[in-house]
Amino acid sequence: MRQRMSRTRSQDPRCDAIPRSGWRAGFLALAFGFAVETLYLAQASAQDSTQAEASDAGAPMPPVRPSTLPKPVPQVVPVTPPEPGSAPNDPPPWTPGKLLQLPPYTRARMHECALEWQKMKAEGEATEKIWFNFAQSCLSGRS
Repeated sequence: MRQRMSRTRSQDPRCDAIPRSGWRAGFLALAFGFAVETLYLAQASAQDSTQAEASDAGAPMPPVRPSTLPKPVPQVVPVTPPEPGSAPNDPPPWTPGKLLQLPPYTRARMHECALEWQKMKAEGEATEKIWFNFAQSCLSGRS
């Protein structure tokens, strides 16, 4: 049977090569860090839920309308039918889902219209115009 050594670790010369921090200190630091992170996340989620409850509340309801006030009457705007002799309104130039297309053109004609557009911009004449509308009129020869 082996005898137990009565020396402590600090007295044993064989233990000088082993770092004193060892794996236990690393494990304790890791466990402590995990505990702190868990508490931090729990606190953060509690604050988030409090803010969510506050935002769900929204604005307070308005006070009840006094019974002495007359009830509001909704205004109805009459719709007038178009006159039989009038021309139908032009459809809007763009509707959702419809692509805008320019009339057929050659590369040279597009270049001429672009130069004219640049000249108009430089002179300040194109401030209220849009390129697409200008290009439609220029490419169709109505400029």
